[in-house]
Amino acid sequence: MHRDPAGDVARSPVGSNAYSPDPAQAAGDIVATRVVHARLAIWIQIRFRELVDHGNGNFHLIGIKTPWRSRTIELDALPGHWEGTTTMTDAHGRAVDCAVTHRISYDRNRVMLRVPRMCLGTPRWVRVGIRSTVAGAPFAYADAARAHLGLDTAEESAPAAEEPVEEPAEG
Repeated sequence: MHRDPAGDVARSPVGSNAYSPDPAQAAGDIVATRVVHARLAIWIQIRFRELVDHGNGNFHLIGIKTPWRSRTIELDALPGHWEGTTTMTDAHGRAVDCAVTHRISYDRNRVMLRVPRMCLGTPRWVRVGIRSTVAGAPFAYADAARAHLGLDTAEESAPAAEEPVEEPAEG
């Protein structure tokens, strides 16, 4: 499990890319991540200080790098569809047909994803980066964890983990 500091959320006026720290913002604040590289799938868990099912939506971007491939998973939860939908793309932004499954637990402040290893070329190791954004009315709030490991598009103003982590395959 990788711990991410609480209170490291950054905010930006909607429509802007200028982020500034907002340590009081609890919604969307990542506090821990866990990546399990198992024989058949990569399991990703994101724990939040608070995960809400109101506002203008929650957007989770998960970058996965392997020795051979880069993939991005977008998990978007919107008003009326708080259960969320996922899309996987390759390094060029093209959709990848992959049976990614997910579960969002607002009661437990968690997001869980399962990514079949076959979608990643059955790699020996993976690197995972995560950025979550909560869209409010006047502001969007973003936090990143492990972002420098697998997410090339991570916002610089949303602090990332400092330690490199490679998750080798289990068994």
